[in-house]
Amino acid sequence: MSLALQVAGGIAATVLAGRVRWLWALIGCALADLAVFVGFALMPEPLPFIALTGALGFAWLFAVPFLVPMTIEADPTRRAALLIGGAQLVGGSLGPLFASLFVTDTDARGALAFATACVIAAGAIVLGLHATRQR
Repeated sequence: MSLALQVAGGIAATVLAGRVRWLWALIGCALADLAVFVGFALMPEPLPFIALTGALGFAWLFAVPFLVPMTIEADPTRRAALLIGGAQLVGGSLGPLFASLFVTDTDARGALAFATACVIAAGAIVLGLHATRQR
């Protein structure tokens, strides 16, 4: 389900690129992520869990194309935009590693707290960039 909705999220972002500003796309995805984390923390039954996993996959891949215009706005030389892929690989490997430090033998919800902190930090960076960029 997650993989299917990741593809759908990428397609939706492609269709909406140029029509939706990066700020609103990224803030919307962050809010969706936070809502999914709340759902996960409630330890849902299998079908809601699958739906939440799909929603997270959609939001995750929907956000990716909007990182490029955000990065270009932060660095008009466009050199930083070349680093997006590498940054995603680092985050994709270090994120789970750090989240695992908050997981115990009896409860994995500590990873949700870590993920929530990461999403809030990312949202603050996005809002900070938007507030301080050159107009």
